Amino acid sequence: MRANLLRIVADGDGRAEQVLSRMPTVADAGFLTSLDDDRVGLDLGRFGLRQATVALRQRSVERLRNALLATALSGVITSPDGRDWMVGAAVHHVVAQELGA
Repeated sequence: MRANLLRIVADGDGRAEQVLSRMPTVADAGFLTSLDDDRVGLDLGRFGLRQATVALRQRSVERLRNALLATALSGVITSPDGRDWMVGAAVHHVVAQELGA
């Protein structure tokens, strides 16, 4: 059996990191419109889940912040049912509690 982090496809991490690096302080409509791509949404979602685990292992609140931001952007792009988003964000909540954030 492969380790948990290896089970989540990582081929879109570069695209996710690029989106996060160019995000303005406030995610305005122009920025969000530029992300109107299901592939980018999927990349951000996978990145957000994987990085939450890495944040816990590294004890990094900053990495957790980026993971949560990626997950939130993915939710905006892919427009999942709000309940699905809450279940996905629960991982970040638990990690934040473990980090004392």
